[in-house]
Amino acid sequence: MRNAIADVLREENTTRHDAINPWDGHDSCMNWFETGQVPAKFMHDPQLVLNEFGEEKNALEMRNLTSSWMIVHNEMDKPAELFVSYMATSFGKYYPLVKFGIGKGNNYGVTINPNFD
Repeated sequence: MRNAIADVLREENTTRHDAINPWDGHDSCMNWFETGQVPAKFMHDPQLVLNEFGEEKNALEMRNLTSSWMIVHNEMDKPAELFVSYMATSFGKYYPLVKFGIGKGNNYGVTINPNFD
């Protein structure tokens, strides 16, 4: 893969640019996958269960739930990008459809098919 990317870069005659966009000094990351420590400022459905399913592998699980919620507050004074990662299995089926929404109510959201999206 690395060689294929290098070949494309050579073919396109790209040049390296070390300059990056200015960073405004604000960033936030909440991840409990390795530590199992869910930050106190991260609000979520109390029915979600923290499960350590391997050494340094933790997940918030939706056991016997068909829907749940999490709240992430944007602490910046302007819109910010949001990146969410998840793992999904469901009753013997890997990678079921997942509806992900931003906003309030069921009218917001997009259904993600992890097998194709």
